[in-house]
Order: sequence, then C-alpha cells, then structure tokens
Amino acid sequence: MNQTQQIVYVVDDDECVLAQVSENLAELDVEVRAFSCGREFLKAIRPDELCCVVLDIRMP
Repeated sequence: MNQTQQIVYVVDDDECVLAQVSENLAELDVEVRAFSCGREFLKAIRPDELCCVVLDIRMP
C-alpha cells in the first residue's frame, strides 16, 4: 500500500496557540505547516494537495 505524507496546515495569529497546536500535531507524526497570516497560507497551499486545515476563524 502506498502511504502519502499527511499534511496539516495550521493558521492562527496567536503565536502561542500556533506553536502549541503545531507541536501537538507533530507528535502524531504528521507534517505541520504553520502560518500566522492568512495571505501567506493562501500563497503556500497547492490545490492538488491532500491536506487538512486547522484555522482560527477570528483572525483579521
């Protein structure tokens, strides 16, 4: 069976929350890509990527 790398994007403008969530996910052996700015996240994500996004819904 071909196993692909699991990718989780974390987007939060609170640096402490961003760091803690990223650390917790990394312990689950997933690739974490963290962003404190929505624009930077949108520049980085690829439409052909299988991923999950953990998003702070109260960002500017």
